[in-house]
Amino acid sequence: MDELREHTESHTLKELEDKIISQQNKMVKVEISQLFCKLCKKQLNNLEELRNHLKNHDIQFNLVDDLLMPFKINRDLRCQLCNEPFDSFYRLNIHMHRHYKKHICPICGTTFSNSVLLTLHKNRSHRIWRCVLCDVTFPSNAEKKCHDVSMHQKQIVKKLRFPCRYCQERFSQENNRIQHLVDAHGLPKPEHKCQICSKVFITRSLRNNHVKNVHQKEKNIECDICHRLFYAKSDVTRHKVTHTKEKKVACELCDTLFATKDSLRKHVRRIHTNVPIK
Repeated sequence: MDELREHTESHTLKELEDKIISQQNKMVKVEISQLFCKLCKKQLNNLEELRNHLKNHDIQFNLVDDLLMPFKINRDLRCQLCNEPFDSFYRLNIHMHRHYKKHICPICGTTFSNSVLLTLHKNRSHRIWRCVLCDVTFPSNAEKKCHDVSMHQKQIVKKLRFPCRYCQERFSQENNRIQHLVDAHGLPKPEHKCQICSKVFITRSLRNNHVKNVHQKEKNIECDICHRLFYAKSDVTRHKVTHTKEKKVACELCDTLFATKDSLRKHVRRIHTNVPIK
């Protein structure tokens, strides 16, 4: 970190200005744990103090806002604007963007620190789905799928990305394929043991998710709509249904659409009895 600070001293304010312009007005992260005036070497605590101090040197700022996002990188990670503590820089970085709500989604009102994040949000959350056969548009993929099934008799095909290497069976999840190999083909059951509680899992990914969710309590996957943090991408996917009301998981037997795979499994157990769930 000391080497980085020494390196930054070689850059001029003009270079910083050019950097901001080149990034198309994105926020620029600045490390201010050793902030001082280059004219008189006075130590300062934050950017606001620096701005006020520079007035003593007849340096005025015409703009009320700038594009500098302040950080102090040390053992005690805290937001430099509200003093909230964090256990990782990743979570602190996500939090900081909430203080710079300059770009507002005109559809749902969610705010973002720059136009790039706003555009990404609109493309992900407010995409318009169009039927190529009759040119009708829909606000969600779920409504388009319902239209495809009812109007064009289209079959919703579930993606089975995990084939069995011994037979023609295919599965939507890796752990289901491994369980099939154990049950149907007699392969030894893999054992991925948690080093903390000795619980055993059939795949490494299930073991890793268990460690994060149960022991580490790491919530570092963010919902791009409300910015709530979750343990895993699958948790975010299930959560986002509360925003989009989207039902995109189709039953292969009756084409009914559901919001989550859990809802589909409950439906199959209740309606389509004696049908194996893949």
